[in-house]
Amino acid sequence: MLTLDRLLNVTIYLGVFLLFISFITFVIKRGPDLLFFQFGISLFFGAQIIIGMKFFHNYGFSFHSKLELLIFIFYVIGFITCILLFFHFQNPYRIFY
Repeated sequence: MLTLDRLLNVTIYLGVFLLFISFITFVIKRGPDLLFFQFGISLFFGAQIIIGMKFFHNYGFSFHSKLELLIFIFYVIGFITCILLFFHFQNPYRIFY
C-alpha cells in the first residue's frame, strides 16, 4: 500500500537523483542543464507539499502560533513554485527540445 511516508521517500530520492544528473551534465557540458534541475527542484517542492499534508493531517488547520501560520504560508508558496517550474521557458542548454 502506498503511504505518504513511502511517497515522500521516493520523491526525495528521485529529486536527489535528478539534481545529481543536473550536476553531472553541468560538468560535462560546461553549462547548466536546467531541465533536470527544474524537475529535481519541483520534486523537492512536491516533497515539501507531502510533508505539509502529513503535518496538517496530524495537527489540523488550527493555527495556534505564528510559526504554524508561517509554515503554512511556505507550503503554499512551495506549491505555487512547483506549478510554475513546470512551465516551459527558453533554455539554450536543454538536452531535449
